[in-house]
Amino acid sequence: MEEFNAIWYNMNRMFHEGKRVLVHEIVGFINAYCVETKLRGEVLKSRNENNNNVWQPPRGDVIKINFDMSFNQNQHTSVSGIVAQNKEGLVMASCTFPWENIADPTTAKAKACLQVVTMAEEMGFQDMC
Repeated sequence: MEEFNAIWYNMNRMFHEGKRVLVHEIVGFINAYCVETKLRGEVLKSRNENNNNVWQPPRGDVIKINFDMSFNQNQHTSVSGIVAQNKEGLVMASCTFPWENIADPTTAKAKACLQVVTMAEEMGFQDMC
């Protein structure tokens, strides 16, 4: 199939651009295309193997809290999002919180972390991860 695509590409090039392509150029193009396709497949396979980040439930009565934030450099604002789940994966609490006058991404992350601690304390969570 890759060879067909390469030949089709070169035929279109010859038709639209009026360029005559030699056989050895087509063969070289096909070989390079095959190598590139194989390398892309290996890269994608490697990425998929490394992205096995599946949510794992906490053990016992521990509440697992995940959080993240986004930062808008132009407006100096950020938004933090928090989700707290129990061992069954049920959401025990969640919230988003907007922040203003944020200087940089590090400050935004620190504010998000502060919001996690504040929310956990307000909810009465004793054991968290």
